[in-house]
Amino acid sequence: MRLVICGAGDHAITLYDMAVHVLRHKVVAFTDPRDDWKGKTICGVRVIRSDTQAVFLKRQGRIDGAVIGIGNRQMEARRKVFEILAKQGLKFPALVHPSAVVSRMARVGEGCVVMANAVVNTDAVLGSNVVVNNGAVVDHTCRVGDHTYLSPNATLCGRVEVGRTAFIGAGVTVLPGVRIGGGAVIGAGAVAVRDVEAGQTVVGVPAFPLRRAGRRVWAAKVKDLPR
Repeated sequence: MRLVICGAGDHAITLYDMAVHVLRHKVVAFTDPRDDWKGKTICGVRVIRSDTQAVFLKRQGRIDGAVIGIGNRQMEARRKVFEILAKQGLKFPALVHPSAVVSRMARVGEGCVVMANAVVNTDAVLGSNVVVNNGAVVDHTCRVGDHTYLSPNATLCGRVEVGRTAFIGAGVTVLPGVRIGGGAVIGAGAVAVRDVEAGQTVVGVPAFPLRRAGRRVWAAKVKDLPR
């Protein structure tokens, strides 16, 4: 397939490597609106400055679809670009690394990326534009909302539900039956043993919420945690 990768950072380059060197697709262009990318190339591929230029490439018959290559916890940016281009009729093929294990009884949504050594188990459902990074596990009967990002070696145990645009950090474990609200952030290495509210950031073992005051961020005291 001939693809545009929306984004020009490290995650986008990782997707380029997977798409071109592993899956044998062709990347026609990257997109990035920042001025410092003007006139530049990545891996010999040009960077265009507007995501919507991908729509014109599609209309000209020069591409078959697009992949969202925006990472670094920019969940809303991932959602926004995907939804804008989808409304313009652009297609987002799912990219699945050949070393990943994806059950035939799982469902993988449009634009998902399942990377090397990841597992998507029986009856799991990935929404649109979900990233399951290297070595991450989505166990049986999990439900992962649109635009969510699972970092390397994150594990969702059975029957976990994750809302839209959540970010699951590297090495996170979410225990069976736990619900993660939309827009939540689970810090690297955390173990979520109870539900996490929408928009909440949690860290630690067991995971507990961070509190904010101005620019200061600190962990809640143990005595303040829900029992």
